[in-house]
This record gives sequence, C-alpha cells and structure tokens, in this order.
Amino acid sequence: MRNGSGEPGRGRSHRRLRLGGAVVGAVALAAALIPAVASAAAGGSQAAVAHKVTRGTAEKLTRVGTVNLGALSRAAAARRAGTSAGTRIGPGHEVPQLLPSSVKRNVSTALRHSALMPRAPLRTTFNGNVPGEIGFNGITTGTNEQTMGFDITPPDQGLAAGTSSAGPAVLQFLNASLQVFRPSGTPLTVPVSASSFFRLGPCSATQFPLNCLSDPRVYWDPQTRHWFITSFTFASFVLGPTFPPSTQYVAVSRTSNALGSYTIFKIPMGPGFIDPADCPCVGDFDMIGADRSGFYLDVNEFGQTMFHGTDLFAVSKSLLISAARGGPVPPVFLYQVPTLADPFGGFRLAPSVVTQGSAAPNDEYFVEADANTFSDTSLQVWALLGTDSLNVASAPPLVESNVATEGYSTPPPATQKAGPIPFGNSLGFLAASPVDSGPGTMQQNTTFASGNLYVQMGTGVNAGGGAANAGLAWFVLRPRPGTSSVSVRNLGNGYVHVNGMLIYPSISVNARGHGYMGFAIGGASRFPGAAYIRFDGALGAVGPIHIAANGRTPLDDFSCYPAAPTCRYGDYSAGTFFNGRLFFGTEYVHTLTNVAAGAQSNWASRVWSVPSWG
Repeated sequence: MRNGSGEPGRGRSHRRLRLGGAVVGAVALAAALIPAVASAAAGGSQAAVAHKVTRGTAEKLTRVGTVNLGALSRAAAARRAGTSAGTRIGPGHEVPQLLPSSVKRNVSTALRHSALMPRAPLRTTFNGNVPGEIGFNGITTGTNEQTMGFDITPPDQGLAAGTSSAGPAVLQFLNASLQVFRPSGTPLTVPVSASSFFRLGPCSATQFPLNCLSDPRVYWDPQTRHWFITSFTFASFVLGPTFPPSTQYVAVSRTSNALGSYTIFKIPMGPGFIDPADCPCVGDFDMIGADRSGFYLDVNEFGQTMFHGTDLFAVSKSLLISAARGGPVPPVFLYQVPTLADPFGGFRLAPSVVTQGSAAPNDEYFVEADANTFSDTSLQVWALLGTDSLNVASAPPLVESNVATEGYSTPPPATQKAGPIPFGNSLGFLAASPVDSGPGTMQQNTTFASGNLYVQMGTGVNAGGGAANAGLAWFVLRPRPGTSSVSVRNLGNGYVHVNGMLIYPSISVNARGHGYMGFAIGGASRFPGAAYIRFDGALGAVGPIHIAANGRTPLDDFSCYPAAPTCRYGDYSAGTFFNGRLFFGTEYVHTLTNVAAGAQSNWASRVWSVPSWG
C-alpha cells in the first residue's frame, strides 16, 4: 500500500463490502495477508535507544451525563417481558454490519523475509481443565439481536472482574451489548445496548454506523476499586463530515459497584495531526491502561487516505473519578506519535495495567511491535515518567526505548475444521473459510506485576516443511525509568505452538508473575475453541494446553462470504486477575447458524476463570 505522499506501508486498505444486500463503506483488515514471516529469534540482550522527550498538550474532556447500569437492565428486561426469547428481525430487514479494523503494513519488507519464520518446539500435549475452573457462555451474536435487531461482527472482547453490590462480578462488553455476571455465570443483568449505556441514540441497521460503537475495553482498577469502560463511534469517518464526528467515550463508575451509576465523558477526534485535509479521521482500536496516578487511552488515528499515527490520552485517575462524582472535569493530555516522523512509527501502543496485589508505579509503560514490517526482532517500550504530575494538571514526559527480542511475524489465517455451514450453503459456498488471526502486533494491554511487564502477541511459527502456523509469542520485560529516559531488559521470551492454530493471546498473572495465558484455538482438526496454558514469570508458558471449551461447529459468519478469503474473528481476547482467580474471555463457536430465523453469524464467547497459583 502507498499513501498520498508515496510512502510505502503507511496507508489504509479501503474496501466496499456488500453485506446483506446493502453496500457499506468500511475500513477493512488487509485481506491478502502474506503467510507468516519472521526473523530468527534474537537473544535477550538490551538494545536501548533513547528518543525524543515529548510533552502532551491539554485537550478538553467533556462530561456527557450519567447512567445507571442496573436501571438500564431493569428497563431492558421490562421491554422484553412480552417478547419470547430469541425473537429476531426477519432477513428482509436485517443488514449485518462489519465493524472497522485498520492495519498498517509494509508489503515490500514482508516479501524480503517471507522465508524466515521462528522455529518453535511443538506442544502436542493437551490436558483437561485445571481443578477449580469455572466457565460459562457469555455474550453471543444472538445477544446483539436482542439489544439491536441485527448481527455485528467481529466480537471484540471487553472483559473485567471486580466488585459490585451483589459481590464479585464479571462485566463483559462485546461491541453492541454489555452484561454483568457472577463468576459462576449467573447473570446479574440482562444484556444492555451499548448505545443506550453511552447515552447515544439507537444504533440501527438502516442508519449504520450512526450511534454505533466499536472496540470496547473494560477495566476494574484495584487501587481505586472503580470501573472504567471505553468505546468509540465512527459515523463521520464512514459516512462523511456531515455526520457526527468520531468520538472516544469513557465511562467511569461513581462507586465500586459495577451495577451502579457511571458518568460518561467524551473526547472528540481532532482535525488530524498529519494532514487535517485527510479527515474525517477515526481513532481506531482503543487500548486502555492505568498506573498509580493516571488513566490512559490510546488509539490509532486513520484518515481517509493514510494512517497518521497514535493518539495517546492521559488523565489523572483520582481527578477523573472526582469528576465522575460531580467535581471539576480535569484536562486530558494528548500525545501524538506520528508514524512518518518516528523511526519506529506509532501503532498499537499497548498500555500496561497493574495486577491486583502489586505495588503501582507512577510511571506508565506502553509496548509496541514494529508494524512497519511483517517481521521484527525487537519491541519498543514507551514510558510516561512521573505520572503523579497529572494530579496537578501537568503533563508528564513521554520517552521511548527499544529492546532486542525473539523474532515475531504476522501469523497466517487460522484454518478451521470442516463442518456444516448452513448460512454459507445458502449463499452457494461449500466449505468453511479460515478465520483471521490478526496482525503481528499487540492486541491486548500488557500486565505490570512487581516491576515486570508481561507481554503477548500472535505470531507466525514454522510448522516444518516450510509451512506456517499461527502461534503465540510471550515476553517478560524489566523497565527502569530515569528522569528523562527509560531503559529495558528482556528477561525472557518464547513461543507456544501446536499442530494447529493459536490466536489472540492474553496473559494474566498475580503479583508474583504466576498465572495463565488464554487464547483461541483452531486448526484443520478443531472447530474454533477456547484454551489456556500455565504461565510462570520465570519460565514463561509451560506445561500442557488446557481446553476451556471445545468448539462444536465452524464459524459461519457473513464476513466469510464472499468479500474476503478469511472470516473476521474476535480482534482480541481478554484476561484479568481478581481476588485469587484468573479470568479470561475469548470467542468460540458452539452452535449452528439459525438461518431459518434470519441469523447470518454464529459466533459466541467463552468466559472462564481458574484459581491462582504460586
């Protein structure tokens, strides 16, 4: 791809997608991904590079109003009281919608490295569930039918565990719907429309994407015991400047109760820091983090013809909570990391969150893979230093370093076991398509535990004979902040690999670095399922793979036919540690598409938790 200035690899793939009889403009994930590539694994030595110190600029954070999640649930339940469960809008009215996903690539570099893939030891052993595992089915594509009346794909996994008036709670948010469960899976609310939660008008198929949201994230903060929920709208980016501008939304609980009241804030996207004429812009792929003093949100800014870089927003956590309770609204500081001006670019800077029980620093770390190439042997670590300055409305400096690592690469599409695809058959297709594995970049936040960063990503791995599989890479990094710089040591890295496909990992650990890595699993002999592996902070991923839930049928989704050679899958999984248990959520498939009822997808989500160890 080339942008308007002729620079390779920093553009955006446009595609007109015909979905359900309607043509919808969308930002498409690159469809023709070159098979997995990577450089040979590097050692764990430090390769520190100090880059410019950047100060943020104060931007306006606007308070929208308040909502009560419990009250929304009761109102939604009352509306559905006279309607049988699972009632759908018929196929004649249903227009399924593909949510945006953008990716930055350098194809020419990928071609030069296409034969180089990291070799990883085969992990062919599988085992049953860890004793004490609890799992349940979460939000499904049918849930969106209840809250909105049409199918949306893919299901991005917003998930956190924390406190509520009913005891421990798991809050799940998948694009269009929110729901709260007990850790056992017992619902504490009915599904609630995300648009109503963020005080927007209805998100409808006929006016998509007006008032529709994407890329949800959920975080329960162990220091303050408050909930943070984010998402964004993108109407003007798709429909044009006469529609409401793309906006980032942040909901902050007014108490520690997941079922209680939240204050909604918004941050409008700016005019575009590379080329204002290239807007309307969108802040794609929200990622959130927190340290002792600050709350952080960063997004990928895409314009109409090119990728601009990363917008990173920082705000005082205590002042934001005070504003949620009615106090003054604090400034939010914007850091712009342009891809054209920085040798490493600014793309998917994965923020860190502090695991429960660990001391929280006044420094926030962001880990970035090199998205300018299809493969690399280093990671970039960004740091906001002395973030307690946010409490007095002063922007901390943003600095950068990089560290040598094992090789990683863009994974190939994940094959899935052949099986019935009634919706695909209705369109004339005979076999299930592979599912998208995502780019070789950060999909999930990193975890900070007792001074270390625990990092995960999908990667291509050598399956033997020159073939490529989708596997997982993990890294344990030790950052050391200075007054105007940060240095980073690589304490260890490795791969998880089977004769199959592993995608969308998320590491969750306790304060001692002990936990699990959760992920989705597939392959030619498996329907898409949910799995996990033990993670030891000193040794990495160890032992057999545990199957949290086997898939029961192929993914049969409208994104599979006929516009793309792969099906859109969940853009990321989720993991968190709370009160002695490690919680995970990912997409899987457990039922056939109900074509007779108008369904055009059959994705589901699996939520599970296991006891902590060590």
